[in-house]
Amino acid sequence: LGGGGWPPAVSSRQKLRISVEQTATGKTSELECNYADTLEEVLSRGAQECGSPRQGLKFSILDGEAASTPSSRKGSASEAEAEGEPAALLQRKQQEMILADNNIEKTIASLREHIQLLEDRRGSLKAALNRTEPVIRRLEEEEQWEEEAHDLDGPVEATRPVGLPNLGADCFWQSTLHCLRHLDGFGNILRPALSDAKNPEKGREAVLATAKLLRAMRMAEDRANSVKAAGGGAARPSVRRPAIANFRTKVSEAMRKHTWNDQEPLLLPASDFYEQRQQDAHEFLSLFLDCLSSAPVPEDRPPSPRQNGPIDEESAANLRRLEEDLTAAYRDAARGTRRRHQEYLENLLFEYSMVQWSLSTTRMRSSKLSTLFEGQRLTCIACSRCQRLGVSSAEPFCIEDAKLNSSGNGGIIAQVSNMAQNASFGLFAPSSTSVALKDLLKSEVLAPEGFRCPNPQCQAVGTSRFFSSYLRLPGVLIVHINRAQADESRCESSVKFEEIIDLKDYDLVRDSGNPLDRNFTQCPTKYRLQSAIFHRGPSARCGHYFAYVRWPREGKKTPWAKVDDERVERPSGKAATPSGLEMSEPADGARVVLLFYQREDLL
Repeated sequence: LGGGGWPPAVSSRQKLRISVEQTATGKTSELECNYADTLEEVLSRGAQECGSPRQGLKFSILDGEAASTPSSRKGSASEAEAEGEPAALLQRKQQEMILADNNIEKTIASLREHIQLLEDRRGSLKAALNRTEPVIRRLEEEEQWEEEAHDLDGPVEATRPVGLPNLGADCFWQSTLHCLRHLDGFGNILRPALSDAKNPEKGREAVLATAKLLRAMRMAEDRANSVKAAGGGAARPSVRRPAIANFRTKVSEAMRKHTWNDQEPLLLPASDFYEQRQQDAHEFLSLFLDCLSSAPVPEDRPPSPRQNGPIDEESAANLRRLEEDLTAAYRDAARGTRRRHQEYLENLLFEYSMVQWSLSTTRMRSSKLSTLFEGQRLTCIACSRCQRLGVSSAEPFCIEDAKLNSSGNGGIIAQVSNMAQNASFGLFAPSSTSVALKDLLKSEVLAPEGFRCPNPQCQAVGTSRFFSSYLRLPGVLIVHINRAQADESRCESSVKFEEIIDLKDYDLVRDSGNPLDRNFTQCPTKYRLQSAIFHRGPSARCGHYFAYVRWPREGKKTPWAKVDDERVERPSGKAATPSGLEMSEPADGARVVLLFYQREDLL
């Protein structure tokens, strides 16, 4: 049993398994003993387990410290005796080495677990740091924005394009704002609101928010110019994110209050980008201008009374009387050559236009914004059968809506409509993939299919034509190229437009001696393209908007700049101008949707 006597010199807490074999019968049994058991106890238990006397029993150690010690660390007992070292001392040392090995292995395993835990914590801290860095950067920007927010005593007019970071589906309103910003006089109309920033008047929240963003964009220009002047090279102007968030919040609140009951409000939230939905740039522009002009801007003239609901019976009767008188005056002026007939007709038209203007429910409340954006359009109906010529409407308008409809044979149907009067006119251009802007804005077009002559004695169908002309010319003529189809697809036809247009060449000016503006002041009829919005995408309800704005600089080949989110660049080649881009893009490429023409006396 171990070859070194009994008991082995090890701890009494260790167990030992011993095999007992009856050599005569081959029967075997196992004992579990303590190292502290006496030899007599072990022999007695072995005989008892085999049910035989001690003679003929063979005892062998199966496992235990003495039997499992690696031979590389211990020698056999006979080798130890040969070397002159007691076997008991050798076994003790071997047991101590085994215990030390076990402890080392346990310590190494524990250290590995701690290292893995530290690695996991390091990864968590790194991820937390990555999440925290944008927050810290945003807080720093907000702190800078708070400092800049008090610096409101400065210019807001644009001297160069400034890109805006797209926080999520913001391209529809940002491209619109870029185009408005580069209209001469727009920023200066809103700037007085900054002086009342601490105590803004109710109803002017959108005006103040827009003025603040325009001021932030101008400050971004000044910072970039300062860097360049200090020898730092060309720097891209950058607008703080809080300035954009402030605009989105305030304008969103104002629009929700201003939206009509049957119209879903446009969402401009200041929270995370996933709450922002893509919208139509034309819809935003219409509601945005209406929202800005819903109350007089600071330093504005008191607004004239505006109709807030359906017209009363007396006003309606007065309109009917004027329309009948105008119909008779048109007939007399056409038949006679006397000057008094023409003067009487012009006087009636003036009175009729003033009545329609005062009764309009969509007219701007701000006279300054109205001077820049509003005009008045006269629409007449002529019947070739009864020769009746009568007026249809003379309401204010801000945006001309030119409708493009795809035809089945590859041609297009182009329709132009006045938003304010909700009338539409059509032009069919067969086998054509493009149409001229002049044709879209034709002053004389056929009445819609099924239109009946309003003369009670005639009532003929298909014999009427519409004649349209401007009684008052807007300071900015905004043309919406409406490409949306009934199936939400986009009409891909291109539109040919010029940078300089004359409304006299379009037969759109009511010539009563001299062309007049919104305030009945003599004005020119020529307009210059200042900015344009393009859309790129598979349908009218999804895609991306970007803007072209006029930015003339000495030494530059093109006076245009392309503003696409934060990117501002000089276009080149065929796309160097808005019209060049429109005609050079493929059918499914970028297409113009809004054109901003400004009258030459306002430039």
